[in-house]
Amino acid sequence: VVGDGSRVAAGAADALQRRGLPHLVACFFGDGAANRGPFLEGLNWACVYHLPVLFVCEDNRISATTATGPMTAGEGVSARARALGIPAMRVDGNDIEAVDAATRSLTDEIRGGAGPRLLHAVTYRIKGHVSVDAGSYRDADEVQAAVAADPLHRARRRLLERGVTEAAIDAI
Repeated sequence: VVGDGSRVAAGAADALQRRGLPHLVACFFGDGAANRGPFLEGLNWACVYHLPVLFVCEDNRISATTATGPMTAGEGVSARARALGIPAMRVDGNDIEAVDAATRSLTDEIRGGAGPRLLHAVTYRIKGHVSVDAGSYRDADEVQAAVAADPLHRARRRLLERGVTEAAIDAI
């Protein structure tokens, strides 16, 4: 079921909390899943019971083969989480360091007993939804711009600027 991962994550976090375990659950989903009922049910459960869950939306702006924007009412995933009382942080999903810093901040809050949090990572899906999807429904210029902003290339440039050698980067 599309979007049902949030309910599964809430259930797993509930079990951890009931057992007194110090762990947290990370739940990954796409922007299209946020338009499904199970998504909100999982967030509600996590908020009501103050569960240790980090919800991570990989918002590539395409729900399978349909642009998500025209199919989404309101301000989207972050606003929906906040409406239920879950703090949300929006970040450039193509900036590895920004994603790392936001994740660290949110998981520290969760581990500190603050309850669920949501990370909204806005990115772009360069390829089709599945292997046989050529992605012909997307603008070619938009795809090329996304390729230029590829997070791995960006991280490589940053590492080179900081003096990390090509050999060390290739080894990574």
